[in-house]
Amino acid sequence: MSEESGKSLERWLGFVSKRLREVRTQAKLTQKDLQEKTGIPQGHISKLETGQHSPTALTPESISMALGLKPSYFDPST
Repeated sequence: MSEESGKSLERWLGFVSKRLREVRTQAKLTQKDLQEKTGIPQGHISKLETGQHSPTALTPESISMALGLKPSYFDPST
C-alpha cells in the first residue's frame, strides 16, 4: 500500500468513526443499544468508533438503516 493510500484510508476511517459516534450519541443510544438495533456486536461498534477497525460496506448501511439515515451519511465524498 502506498503512503498516499494509507493516508487516504486513515482519513476515511477517521470520518466514519467520527460520524458513527456523533449519530449514535445524538440518537441518545449506547453502543449496546446500537448493537440491538443493528445486530453488530458492541465490541465491533467500539472499534469502529475509535478507528481501530475498518468497516465493510454493509456496516455503515446497516447502521444507516437502523437509524433512519441515508447510507451516504457515512460517505466522505458526498
